[in-house]
Amino acid sequence: MPQKLKIEIISGGKRLTLPAERDQTIRHALALAGFFVGVCGGGRCGKCRVRVLSGAVSEAPDADGCVLSCKAKILSDLVIAEVASCPIRRTQGEGKACTAAGELGVAVDIGTTTVAVSAYDLTTHAHVGTLTAKNPQAAFGADVISRISASQTHLFELSRCVRAALANMMASLCGGSIKRAVIAANTVMSELLLGNDPRYLGNAHATLAHHRAVRLYGADCAAMTGISADEVTLFPHISPFVGGDITAGIFSLFPAPPAEPALLCDLGTNGEVALIHGEEIVCSSAAAGPAFEGGGIECGMEYADGAISHVSDGGNSLTLEVVGKKTPVGICGSGICDALAFMLRRGIIRRDGSLAPRGELPDAFATRVRDGRFYLTGSVYISQEDVRAFQLARAAIKCAVDAVCTRLGKAPATVFVAGGFGSAAHPDALKTLGILPDGARAEAVGCSALDGAKRLLLSPELLPSAESIATRAVNVPLALSESFESDFMKRINF
Repeated sequence: MPQKLKIEIISGGKRLTLPAERDQTIRHALALAGFFVGVCGGGRCGKCRVRVLSGAVSEAPDADGCVLSCKAKILSDLVIAEVASCPIRRTQGEGKACTAAGELGVAVDIGTTTVAVSAYDLTTHAHVGTLTAKNPQAAFGADVISRISASQTHLFELSRCVRAALANMMASLCGGSIKRAVIAANTVMSELLLGNDPRYLGNAHATLAHHRAVRLYGADCAAMTGISADEVTLFPHISPFVGGDITAGIFSLFPAPPAEPALLCDLGTNGEVALIHGEEIVCSSAAAGPAFEGGGIECGMEYADGAISHVSDGGNSLTLEVVGKKTPVGICGSGICDALAFMLRRGIIRRDGSLAPRGELPDAFATRVRDGRFYLTGSVYISQEDVRAFQLARAAIKCAVDAVCTRLGKAPATVFVAGGFGSAAHPDALKTLGILPDGARAEAVGCSALDGAKRLLLSPELLPSAESIATRAVNVPLALSESFESDFMKRINF
């Protein structure tokens, strides 16, 4: 039996005690309690550092007393300083405080990287507030494929940590039980939430048994989701890798069938696309990896204070937009997209993704290139390896977009870009990098999955319409295409 230990987190003069086991990594133990510690680069990026105040770990602390939580194994009871990368971000709504009289409901979006919860008064439909937090399952892997793999030995932990995160968010937002909840999530996130083995989803030939919503009542709600409610509904899925989040996005954006072809692109760790025209719906998905959201990028970080979120061309200079107007300490997904689009336009990177030699660049930019890196500031840069990681994510999404357009035989007139990265990135930059189709209008729609969950929460009688979307949609599985590997390689270049 593993030795039972504990971790105490000191935050704001208070102590929070969490269970742990000997030889667990600190990151793993925090994840099981519903906490997320940075986007992990596998020990290279340093963004999951925590300060150990007392206790023994397997790694030697640095001069500041910090260790990498993804590497340091717990050898005794620990006391660590406040975990700075674990915040729940709040957006207050127009409604009264959560303790006000009236029945409350929540709309939930469980993404591979981020979890969002919005509360509403079910009588007045007033928005009470919204919370967002990182999905603590990221400690077990950045994408859905790695989570499926991790579930073979850690299924209980993967379920427990996301339920704990939802329970924490619910307590913070609503302070107790609610009347009704609606959840939009991709297929793997749904299965892990419910404690189901998602192994079958890793089979390229996998199919869904049905396209109906999952509905829970009474005690099953808290037991299987972490949400104390009278009723919980999970959006129906379209295919093993096109989940309820896309169903919810279509449900939100198209209360009536569109008269001209429209493409919904949810650009995230698990990229999903849907081309809709009239009653026809064609979908596909691609494991893009975490590059769009700052993961696996040497200076990458989540959207937080100090992150470069946008890069503008100032002629012979760069204009940087930084979250919180702080000193830049890293770069998030939208900033990476802007930076690469700028570098491509200026010839700093070539179409094949290679960095141009300094001698081919104007002096204003040549001085920023050294050691295979392009420096945006004195310490924040885009490396050659970062460009390659982004190219892989871009090629995966482009394969999915081209596949649905080919299947339907139509090009989109409008592209609706959803997801945190997609909504923050400039459409012009996405087009420059070849992520969005040429000639289509582009519109950022924010979290369309959360919007769909809200619509169903406030109009539960529309559930048959949501299920109809999942039933009508046709999936194009890229993994079954004999030409996928060659198609992917053709789309590597910008």
